[in-house]
Amino acid sequence: MRALVLTVAVIAGAAFSSPSAAQPARSTFRFAEATIADVQSALRQRRVTCRAVVAGYLARIDEYDKRGPALNAIVLTNPDALAVADSLDRRFAASRAFIGPLHCIPVIVKDNFQTAGLQTTAGTLALRSWIPRDDATMVKRLKDAGAIVLAKSNMAELAFSPYETVSSILPGYTKNPYALDRVTAGSSGGTGAAVAASFGVVGLGTDTGNSIRGPSAHNALVGIRSTMGLTSRDGVVPLNLASDIAGPMARTVTDAVAVFQIVAGYDPNDAVTEAARTRTIPDYAKALKRDGLKGARIGVLPQAYLTATTDTEVVRVFTRAVAELRRGGATVLDSVVIPELDSLRRSAGGGCNPFKYDLERFLASRNDTTFPSDFDIFSPVNSSIPLCIQRRANSRPAPRDWAISFSWCGKTRSRPPPWISKTGPRYFSAIAEHSMCQPGRPRPQGESHDVSSPSFVAFQSAKSRGSSLRGFGSCSST
Repeated sequence: MRALVLTVAVIAGAAFSSPSAAQPARSTFRFAEATIADVQSALRQRRVTCRAVVAGYLARIDEYDKRGPALNAIVLTNPDALAVADSLDRRFAASRAFIGPLHCIPVIVKDNFQTAGLQTTAGTLALRSWIPRDDATMVKRLKDAGAIVLAKSNMAELAFSPYETVSSILPGYTKNPYALDRVTAGSSGGTGAAVAASFGVVGLGTDTGNSIRGPSAHNALVGIRSTMGLTSRDGVVPLNLASDIAGPMARTVTDAVAVFQIVAGYDPNDAVTEAARTRTIPDYAKALKRDGLKGARIGVLPQAYLTATTDTEVVRVFTRAVAELRRGGATVLDSVVIPELDSLRRSAGGGCNPFKYDLERFLASRNDTTFPSDFDIFSPVNSSIPLCIQRRANSRPAPRDWAISFSWCGKTRSRPPPWISKTGPRYFSAIAEHSMCQPGRPRPQGESHDVSSPSFVAFQSAKSRGSSLRGFGSCSST
């Protein structure tokens, strides 16, 4: 494994008023690549306090996220993290016992998880300044187990991109800590980069089609996308609830499993977990065996990834990994061919996109007065379709009180791209004429912006008027 470009910082924090004012003192605790066991062993031996642990990780964020290599993985840090650490120190001093299995473990949380008292944006300026009252179920379970939410991480805007991590809430790309000129993948690339760079011990990500697995692979981590229904999505801004899953990201299998043990199980706030209601969650740590590959049968489908455009370097790395599976005792079946694979892929590409419906229902169900009151138009990164989110004034929260609209804005094409054209013109609203298609400042009506720019974001003020759509993704029957 290539060495991290970040230098190892062996520091622990002394008291300071804010993360940006961190003045850490020297300590023997090594924060870089520390595991859950490392942190808790040091706490038990009184080699470090919980405050020093939290301060040390905040210092790493301060040193490396916007300065030095400037990984740009963190949207914000938790201003209450040190106070929470102090509380845990007092409880440990009084009882000599941890409050839970994740006592004093700093966690990086993807910015589409609700975090009580901390801004949650899902990577979009349209939700800037939203500070939820409640935690997402997974976040609450981690807190109850003793973990500390240290920071919110950057993500692909609204989780749209599996390839890279760039949003409108934070300028610039999130960089891969192992090679600053490489991407982190998406959409959980902020968590991936932050955990890889030891900004926290473990993290939370979400995955609709790749977004835990891709960043974990790109940043040398372990990510778990569970079986649908085993873990809750309550309090997570949705992309497609038919596929959305949330889960842990960590440096080791052991740490990923420790987090997964806490977050798995039935949640009355997410109906998809109903099947888990009567099931006992097993002790997943018992499955951690060093010789666990012996006797395993693992299928590899080259037909699914070998194409004319597949990166040869990636193929070499993948091939080495498959060889390691064989050396570990696994039987690898890599000669299977599925004749219908191409036709299955084509058939899966059409149909209803539930994004609009799922997001509208999510926003309406929050019953939260801290939502932004203004009217925003923005474009998911590398897309040419600005998205409006509008809350109708003076109305009680209900599904009909939120409207999400898609419109066309830009000069590079006179018509929507082919993959959108197939859905028909009814999926576009009239708000394009009001759009200001220039990042950072308004533009006069009639002007446009090259929407091929990855930083393209268009905004509209609260005074602007837009018409909602009932076409794109309005899967109300699902």
